[in-house]
Amino acid sequence: MCRAFLAVAVVLVQCSGVPLRESHSCQQATDLPGGAHLEYNSEHNRILVSAQERRSHTPSGDFMERGDIFRLIGNGFDRALPMRITGRDDFPFHPTGIALIESGRPVLLVLNRAIKQMTVVEKYLVKRRELEFFGRIHSPLFLRSEHIAAVSENEFYVTNTIASSSGLRLLGWITGIEFQEIVYYLNGETIIASSPGNFTGIALSPDLQVLYAGRKNGQLTMFRRDSGTLQKQNEFSIGGTLQGLHSERSGTILVSSVNSRMKFFLHRQSGGFTAPSRIWRLDPSSGQKELVYADNARVASGVTDAIHLSGRLVLAQAYRTASVACSL
Repeated sequence: MCRAFLAVAVVLVQCSGVPLRESHSCQQATDLPGGAHLEYNSEHNRILVSAQERRSHTPSGDFMERGDIFRLIGNGFDRALPMRITGRDDFPFHPTGIALIESGRPVLLVLNRAIKQMTVVEKYLVKRRELEFFGRIHSPLFLRSEHIAAVSENEFYVTNTIASSSGLRLLGWITGIEFQEIVYYLNGETIIASSPGNFTGIALSPDLQVLYAGRKNGQLTMFRRDSGTLQKQNEFSIGGTLQGLHSERSGTILVSSVNSRMKFFLHRQSGGFTAPSRIWRLDPSSGQKELVYADNARVASGVTDAIHLSGRLVLAQAYRTASVACSL
């Protein structure tokens, strides 16, 4: 039997190159916010999840409901509890990407899309049941930022969902081509680190020397870090529209993707539409990819992030208000 939790699916998987078997035991819970991004907190053996109801908006286009950070606990990561946030003011809180730094004191960086035209990065000291707020970073280059990958609490990369210049935005509107960039932050300074591209999820290699960036066209780009700026080294074809990326200790990359960009767009607009998803494992050294999970949206729809731990695949679903926990 499986307990239901936040809009995240937990599925037992086999490490093979074939799709998952059909699940025989699943439960759902409704009226919970969608979980979008995941980070594993090894100190407490739990997963932190950024959660936000994303379909309800104010007339000005801002999120209607306040977001939250949850922790997934239990042997199967099958219980979700909200983290208590302390020391924070009443500034709007709508979390998107998160990055956990565990070298030294544990710090969680949270991309907060506070209002439609303003994204900030907030810093939290991670405790057992609470997140203690201790800082907020503003930059004019954080433009509806969605994903974050951190070197330290004072050095990180974010991906924007709109271009940094009005000229690029106008060109994108005319041509239909997207010109988002990756932004680099270090000790109060921000720069554009990449050439324009339709970037989505990002992840750093275990040695922090390489940044991997997914794209909406199904490509995954490998960048060598060079004093913050990014030098393209290689590109891999994954397929679909890439979402979240996670580096694994072995050096492989766990890649979340949705099969159809149009279906994902419709799924974002209405829960009446579904978006089948796939999870891949890419070995950058050989270029080989392995299909870890494939679903026709019966179990999980519009997967935006995934973590594989102890034979369990934890899937984030940003636009589902029903959570799913399944065992094979």
